[in-house]
Amino acid sequence: MALLLPAISQYVTAPLHIHAMDYYSRAVATPQQRIQKIVEEYNKIAFARALRILPAFGIGSYSNNKFRETFIKQPDLSLYYTRRVTRLVTRATSAVNAS
Repeated sequence: MALLLPAISQYVTAPLHIHAMDYYSRAVATPQQRIQKIVEEYNKIAFARALRILPAFGIGSYSNNKFRETFIKQPDLSLYYTRRVTRLVTRATSAVNAS
């Protein structure tokens, strides 16, 4: 799902992209001409944009996760909780002994 959603979103945003590029290229076109341009170019542009996204979210995401697993040391949470409980017990014992 994480790989499909960015690719599918390109099919949703492609008409806006085509319209913006057409507006930049032909500032004096009529709305009918703009719609015609969107219809003509939609399949090519949406497919190309979706394909362009796949390496970044597919290969890039996979390799980033593998890199993080391999090279970044994960904290030992059991040791963290053990030290925290030990500190709490020490404080509580000190408070009881002081009274």
